[in-house]
Amino acid sequence: GVMVNKGLHQLALCITRLAAKADHIAHGHDSEAEKVHVPYRDSKLTLMLREALGGNARTAMIACVAPSMSCLADSLSTLKLVERARSVNTKPNVSLRICDSVDHGAEVNELEDKISRTRLEMKKASTRGDLTEQEMLSEELENTESMLRLLGGSLHGCMRDELRASAK
Repeated sequence: GVMVNKGLHQLALCITRLAAKADHIAHGHDSEAEKVHVPYRDSKLTLMLREALGGNARTAMIACVAPSMSCLADSLSTLKLVERARSVNTKPNVSLRICDSVDHGAEVNELEDKISRTRLEMKKASTRGDLTEQEMLSEELENTESMLRLLGGSLHGCMRDELRASAK
């Protein structure tokens, strides 16, 4: 009980500080943003969620509120926390080093196959009229196509770098 509450309290504090940092950055006060300390180490929960909260990740937050008047204070507090969390910006980057990979052709083929399968599944979902699945598959397709572009661009850069190195 107590440790859970402490973890949730620290989570709220971290989100508040990250939101303040984002607000400083949005208003061009980068030096002020650097001064804001986010206390991730103050609880196991925030330490585990460090990368998800303010690092290299796409993060979704789900809140549970109750319609009853007896839960009004808790629901209001939860909604305020979620509102602050919405202002926190993370910038996920793919941490991938392409040049070290051996079989680039297989990776490209695998991504192209996944794109084809996803498009086929999208057509089936469209035929069924399943909008939720269509949206989910559309996002998956976008992510896979993005990875393929990243892989292609990285391979091009690797080949260019290798050619330059061999020319020297």
